[in-house]
Amino acid sequence: MDAMTEFAPTRDRFLDPLAMISLIVFALGVIGSVPLIAAVAWLRTLDWTPATTLMDVHSPITLFATLMHDGGVLQWLAGNALALCVLQFLGCVFGCIASWGLRQRWPWSRQAFIWMLGIGGLLNFSSLWPLDAMFTQFTGMIFAEADAEHAAGALAQMQAQRFMSMGTAFLGCVVLGAMHLWLMIKLMSPAVAAKFQR
Repeated sequence: MDAMTEFAPTRDRFLDPLAMISLIVFALGVIGSVPLIAAVAWLRTLDWTPATTLMDVHSPITLFATLMHDGGVLQWLAGNALALCVLQFLGCVFGCIASWGLRQRWPWSRQAFIWMLGIGGLLNFSSLWPLDAMFTQFTGMIFAEADAEHAAGALAQMQAQRFMSMGTAFLGCVVLGAMHLWLMIKLMSPAVAAKFQR
């Protein structure tokens, strides 16, 4: 009984809420990844023939196929969508295990969380790349068919939408990145590290 008491994790106002919130988030990620994988697998069976002109775009599938037809990051994401969804599922499963380990004060779970926070922050910023690529290709599609009279107005409207979308996404990445960095520093502190020593 004394040995069980010695290794029983003590309650902590930082670690316990972090572990439980993370466990809930990762569990929801696991649940959401299953229908997402099924949906992506089903979408792969549909006709993804790109449109030759904007007038031929009659559905979201045709629009996405056209945007992703010119190569680059969008085409890579589309070609590897199923593998990325499976990787997300496995990452969420590992996150659930690490979250429970953080609550139980398993020594490896703290290091795992630090790495997950760092990788997650980088992935958040990397999401800006395909968003910008989507605007670039969509703008190119419009101006390939727009006449000179309407080109200036369409360009101004598209640039405004691009600025707002990219600015909002970048601000969100900065806020999340700052939170991730604070959590990493907190987890690396000697006071927190001492609670994982057995």
